[in-house]
Amino acid sequence: GEKEKERDETGKMRNKKSKMCITARSLSLLLALLQLVLATHLAEAHNNGCAMYGQNFAGQPVVANGAAPKKLTSDKSLQELQGVCPSLYSHFGGKDGEYCCDSSQITVLQTKLELLHQVVLGCPACDHNFKHLWCWMTCAPYQHEFLNVTGSKKAIGSNERVVESLDYFVAPTFGESIWNACKEVKVSSMNVKAMDTLCKTDDCKGWHMMLEKQGEKFPLLNPITINFPLNSTASVVPAGVTPQNDSLPTCYDASFGCSCGDCPQ
Repeated sequence: GEKEKERDETGKMRNKKSKMCITARSLSLLLALLQLVLATHLAEAHNNGCAMYGQNFAGQPVVANGAAPKKLTSDKSLQELQGVCPSLYSHFGGKDGEYCCDSSQITVLQTKLELLHQVVLGCPACDHNFKHLWCWMTCAPYQHEFLNVTGSKKAIGSNERVVESLDYFVAPTFGESIWNACKEVKVSSMNVKAMDTLCKTDDCKGWHMMLEKQGEKFPLLNPITINFPLNSTASVVPAGVTPQNDSLPTCYDASFGCSCGDCPQ
């Protein structure tokens, strides 16, 4: 009788464990399915279209009028994009992704971001956030949602128009996130604040001033004027515009390892 009881108990335990395994497996499958649905929804939440694509000999982007993004066909360009904008590259499908930038734009972006990197290298989170700002502006496949070409001229020797000026609709929370991750970063070689260097003044007044200064026209690296119309949460967002408002890491995010001096807590 006792042995039969033990067998029954053992059988019940096995059934219970089996049910628990099935429940855990079902739960993990359900979570995987939810992640897939969410990823698909996020991808569908944006309408692809380029405000600009390609550039002329002076580095001015060509007006694209909402044209579809394209795949990068050269391995060299794909490697360059992966190197300079790793988050964007993986986010939009790597070598199978479609982008609003061509190889010449990626090369210029690489130079621009390398110079920025030298200024903020004490804090990888700050570096990452600036990459997000400029990589998405240059290459995101739904770029036309947050960019608006405000000035253009006819390109020499073609029917294309090139950008002279544009509005980059950056949400104030996104701008603040960049500022907060970067505001204490120092340029190691000069012992001055990186934000003052990027603001071109020793008294930088916050994220909007810093971005406006970076948007000023500068030969080769920035041959167009980039304006940032949303300077506060009270700013009116024009119809049809979806501001850039992705979430960004803080400087004390452990996975980015900013130095204590560049990120006092």
